[in-house]
Amino acid sequence: MSTLNFTVINDVLLKSLDSLTISNGQHLTSSKNIVLLFSERAKAGFSSRFSANIPSNELQKLFNAPNWKVILYQGNSKFEFTPTNATHKKINRLNYNIFSIL
Repeated sequence: MSTLNFTVINDVLLKSLDSLTISNGQHLTSSKNIVLLFSERAKAGFSSRFSANIPSNELQKLFNAPNWKVILYQGNSKFEFTPTNATHKKINRLNYNIFSIL
């Protein structure tokens, strides 16, 4: 298992998540073991930092393509996110520096 830390910036304060799904068009992984690290006010609403456990082999497959779609579930609510260009660059950098040599 690998730990994936991520930040959600949203106009709705997220204090907990039931599950998350991440796909890159080729692979899909999900987690129900999500822990809130902290929340704070941000310029555009709220920033919530979470930690989730993801199987290592699935995480490695996700980093092969940066076009992620992240879906977060909280109760009856569903929040969808796609990475910014800056996040695409970070995904590619992590893939090159870490996952491509495993």
